[in-house]
This record gives sequence, C-alpha cells and structure tokens, in this order.
Amino acid sequence: MSETRAITAAETALPPGYRKKPWGACRPNALQSALIALARHTFLHHGRARHRLTNLITRLGRPLDVEFRNCRYRIEGRNNLMEYGLLLHPTYNAQEIDFLLQGCRKDGIAVDIGANIGLYSLPLAAAVGSRGRVISIDANAGVLARLVFNAESSGLSQIMPVHRAVGDHDGKVDLSICRDDLSIVSVAESATGAVPMQPLADMGEAFRSAKQDPVILALIGSKFTFAVGSGIVAVLAVASLAGFAQTFYFVAGPGAPTPAPTSTEAAVTVPDPSLAEGRTWTG
Repeated sequence: MSETRAITAAETALPPGYRKKPWGACRPNALQSALIALARHTFLHHGRARHRLTNLITRLGRPLDVEFRNCRYRIEGRNNLMEYGLLLHPTYNAQEIDFLLQGCRKDGIAVDIGANIGLYSLPLAAAVGSRGRVISIDANAGVLARLVFNAESSGLSQIMPVHRAVGDHDGKVDLSICRDDLSIVSVAESATGAVPMQPLADMGEAFRSAKQDPVILALIGSKFTFAVGSGIVAVLAVASLAGFAQTFYFVAGPGAPTPAPTSTEAAVTVPDPSLAEGRTWTG
C-alpha cells in the first residue's frame, strides 16, 4: 500500500446509522470493557499495541460510546489514531490539552484547525463556557459531522463547525491521507477539488466577529506546512494569513520551539509570562 493515498468517499461521510442511537446506547460490553481496562493500566495503551488492541475491541462491536475528560465521544475505531488514544490512553495528549486550557478564559474564543472528532474542541468548549465560542475547522466533512455529534452529546452548543481547508487565498483542494489514517491528512489544490479552501478571516460572520477579541488558536504542528516544530502552535504566519490586526495568544506547546519573529500586519502578544516568556512581536 502507498504511504499516501486519496481519501475515499466513505471516509468523508458519516458512517451509516451513526446518529440513529443516542449517546450511551453503544457502551462497551463486558469483554470490551475488560480489554479497555487492561490497556489503560498496562503498556498496551502505547504505540502500535494501542492500534491493534483497538481493532480487536471494535471487531467485537462498534461504534463505542466513551467519556474522555468529562466529554462524550462515539468511537468507530477504524483508521483514526485519535480514536485509539481516546479509547485506551487515560492521559492521551493531556500535556497539550492542559497547556491550551491554561490560555483559555471564560466567555472567550478558540479556533481549532484540523479539529477531527473534537479531541481539543470539546475540552476547549467546556473551558470557555456557554457564552464562549469554539470554531472547529476541518476539511473532512465526515469527521466534522462526528465532532458535531460528540459536542451535542456532551451538551456543548458553543461549537461552530466549519467545513473548509485553510489557505492564504480562496480555492479548492482534494484530500489525501497518510499511513491509512484519518488523523494524518494532506491537501492539494485543484480546480476540481471537492473541498473549499479559504483564509481564516473569510470563514463566516461568526469568525469575523471574533477578531474583536483575543483568540486561542489550536493547531497541530504536523498538519500544516506553516506550523513550526511539534506540539500545539499558534504560528505567526497565521496572523498574516488571516489578515488579523489584533491580539493573539501564542501557544507553542510542550517541546515546541519558539518561532522566530517574522513581518506580519498583526501584533502577536503573549499575555501570560508562562507562555513563551511573555514576548511581544509586531510587524
């Protein structure tokens, strides 16, 4: 199998019958629960073992309804590494999620680019509260529809889903996935592309109104060519790309290097000294 392949129609759609049953009707059975508990307390929640055990568990029945960080998720367990972690790793990506939550404020705004099924969006929505807003952007309509189900099941109505790819101009793109995994997606611009691409600032009135307030930008470094290093980053390039003239929270998650200043039209401010030493850069 090629390392990278075009995404299929089934992988960009909601699985058949996904919403027919309310959350909680698909809880793991006794055997599945035992295997999940075994993984969470042993090495089996790491690496390839986590992937293989998830495949075994979901062969016994799927989807599965699980809770993670007090949020509700419905897991398919087919080819999405984010689901493997949610199901089997008790502290999956905890360091990065906690780091993002430190920058959140009540009634604030967060933007999750490449949101997938909501690993970051749902905890961020809980943190900003019912009067805040989380804008969850993903180029894959199928995972975004699942995020919406997870948010509804968790009672989080403050999430705004946006089906777009992010770019520096309007266009269209096609999606490919790497290593047969829906969490590792790349885009290629094409005149006949199936997914619209837009700059951040053009993604709806709700997003444009967000420019009046500080914004938490949550990006996964491996997803974007303009991301810097690893972990969670809010990159200077995004400020210029979005055309923002406002304050951003800069979050350069654990282990990620601080990006060098670049010329932008926006001021990029770190309001909390614990985040990247409180530096301020202006273009």
